Amino acid sequence: MSWKDLVWTRCDPPIDDSAVREIESTLGKRFPEEFVECIKQCHGGTPSRNSFRFEDGKGEMGSCLAFLLSFLPGKDEGILDCIDLLEDQLPSGLVPFGEDAGGDCICFDYNNLGENGSPQIVYWHHEKPVHESVTFLTTDFVSFISMLE
Repeated sequence: MSWKDLVWTRCDPPIDDSAVREIESTLGKRFPEEFVECIKQCHGGTPSRNSFRFEDGKGEMGSCLAFLLSFLPGKDEGILDCIDLLEDQLPSGLVPFGEDAGGDCICFDYNNLGENGSPQIVYWHHEKPVHESVTFLTTDFVSFISMLE
């Protein structure tokens, strides 16, 4: 399944490559191309299929992608504002791109890159101690979208 196969609601106005590249430059990170294509059309939005399940070391857990972070400057649910807000809590190398309904984040993990150089996708539990806060979800953004039910 691709992000294009989902119906997206509440999306912010589309952005172009230059807006994405500006965020990448600020962060010093390059986003995966499939994510860039999605975010240009769907940032701030919620997919029609947004639930996912994963193992967190203590058993199976369920969550959802409540929304993708916005790429609009100054927006409350914006990617840069989220990173600034969580700067003291978020483990190094993680870049959040979405939130669930409880304030946890779905993140790119730039500490762990796949064979194609794409960051793995992890779930960051904001209320857990740092050493227990990150749970591996899948190898890349395309696989994460395929997890959604």
